[in-house]
Order: sequence, then C-alpha cells, then structure tokens
Amino acid sequence: MADGQYTQWGGIPGSFFPNYAPAQPGAGLPNYATGYDLYRSTSTGAGPAGPFTAPPQTIFYPGMVPTRPGPASPSGNKGDGKKPRSPSKKPKKKPKGAADKEEQAKKKAEKKRQQEQQKLQKKAKQEQEKKRREKEKEQVKRQKMKSDKTKSGKKKKERDPSAPKRARTAFNFFLDEFRVDYKKTNPEAKGVVEVTQSGSAKWKVMSPKEKEPFETKALQARAKYQKDKEEYERAGGQAKFKLRQAPPRPPTAYFMFLGHFRKEFKLKNPEVKGIKDMSKEAGAKWRDMDKSEKEPYEEKAKAAKQEYNRLKEMTPEERIQATAHITSGKIYDRFM
Repeated sequence: MADGQYTQWGGIPGSFFPNYAPAQPGAGLPNYATGYDLYRSTSTGAGPAGPFTAPPQTIFYPGMVPTRPGPASPSGNKGDGKKPRSPSKKPKKKPKGAADKEEQAKKKAEKKRQQEQQKLQKKAKQEQEKKRREKEKEQVKRQKMKSDKTKSGKKKKERDPSAPKRARTAFNFFLDEFRVDYKKTNPEAKGVVEVTQSGSAKWKVMSPKEKEPFETKALQARAKYQKDKEEYERAGGQAKFKLRQAPPRPPTAYFMFLGHFRKEFKLKNPEVKGIKDMSKEAGAKWRDMDKSEKEPYEEKAKAAKQEYNRLKEMTPEERIQATAHITSGKIYDRFM
C-alpha cells in the first residue's frame, strides 16, 4: 500500500473517521476522538489499542481534511459547526376569531340586503295587486253604469217591482206557441235567438186571419194593463216608490221662477214647441231681475228645503203616511 493512502479498518478503501488529519507517510495518526491509532496497514484490522469498528458513513477521500462535528442542529442532525439560521419572519396572523367575525359580518350584511330586497319585492307586489283590484272595481263600476243607462246614454229609471208590467203584444203570444213546436222539431236547438228569428220569419208571412187569435189576446192584455196602471197611479205610483227610498230634491229659486215663466210663455207663444227657446228667454230674464224681484222665489225655495229636511229624517213608512194626501206624488207643488 502506497504512502498517503488509507483505508477503513476492515479493508474498505477510502473510508476514514471524523476529526482525523491526514497521516504522514510511514507514521501512525493518533485518534483524538477515541484514543486509537490509525495505521497505514489494513491487513490486521487492529491498532495498538485493540480492534474497533468504524462509524458508518464516515468516508474520507485523500486530500480532504476531516473536521470536528459541530453542535447538533435543531432537527437532531449533526451540523457543520455554524450557528443555525433563525427562521424568516412571517406576516402577522390575524387574532384568532377575527376572520370568523369578518365572515359573520359579511353574511349578516348579505342577509340584511336580501331582506330589504324581499321587502321591496313584497311591497311592489302589494302595490300591483292593489292596482289590479282597483282596476277590477272600476270595470265593474263602469259595467254597472253602462247597464243602468239606456241606448241613448240616459240613466235608466229605477223601476218599482210592484208596478204593473207592460202588456204583451200579439207577436209575444204567437212566439210562446211557436217555441213549443219548434223545439219538438229541432231538439238540438239551444238559446232563444234561433227560435226568435225563425218565429219572426213565420210571423211576417202569416195572414191577418192567422194572426187574429193572437191579436185578441193582446187586446185583452192591454186592457188589463191600463186598469192596473190607473190603480197603481192612484196609490202613489212611481213617486211613492221613490219616496220610500228618499224624498226628492227640492227645487231651487230659479226653478220656482221657471215654473211660473213656463205658463206665461206658452200662453204668449202657443206655436213654439220644445223648451230650448223658452229656457233661453227665461235665463235672460232671471239674470236681469233684481234682488227684490227674486225674493218671493227665494222664500218658496227655502220652505221647500225645510220640507225636504223634515221628510229626510222620517222612516219610509212615516214619509208615505205624511204624504198620503198628495196623490200626484209632487210633494213640492204647494210651494210653487
């Protein structure tokens, strides 16, 4: 074995122990760590102090100087003798619970926003529903007003249920018989339009002799209606029915004056028909009248208003009894 080459005890080339310096050729090297001597010879596997076993993983290469082990590293491994580096400073973490509080605050704000949005949606829905109900009420009101008016647009008079019904015509009596026969021959027919149209077509081509039985029935019905109507009017008629609902509005001073003026105008102008010219002339005269000339009519209107208030406080039965002597139903005629 050449000088300057060393082997581990046991004959493994290149092995050596820590803390040894290279040996001089031909001389032994004291082992400062264990007290053993290291010789160049590898044949015996023992030094003067006796055999020993080399520590594992301690390999020496020629030309390198082993060093003494440094203090153990924090992880437990042997270090190189240098002071361990302090860990780099990490950013400060938020106190425990801060992140949770922030998240809870966000959730709370989001929940509040959703609640506000739901309130707005609910309010908008309620407003929409309110408008829909108002629209339906308006439609019902218009329909009712439309049904309460005639074809010409005038308001229909409220009819007394106890008033006699109008007499039936000859065609009405004929249609009663025709409807029975028509349904027998046309059982699939529904409604009254088809029956009425067919009956009207047949009525037009019937002779006077064929219509005579129905005309007779119509005459009898008309006579009965006239009789019932006279009795109804004597009992107060439609005026009495209206009086049960409420007393009629009293006439104003101008209408009191207009009642007198109408009589004079007809006497002076018997050929004039209608009320347009009369109303125009009456209005012009009323505007030219002074306070003293209007005073009599003002007093009459005042008395009529007092009578109206008196009747208004009564029950329907009391009003009928209080005005039983007024057969015409015009309770303010005595003030005219």
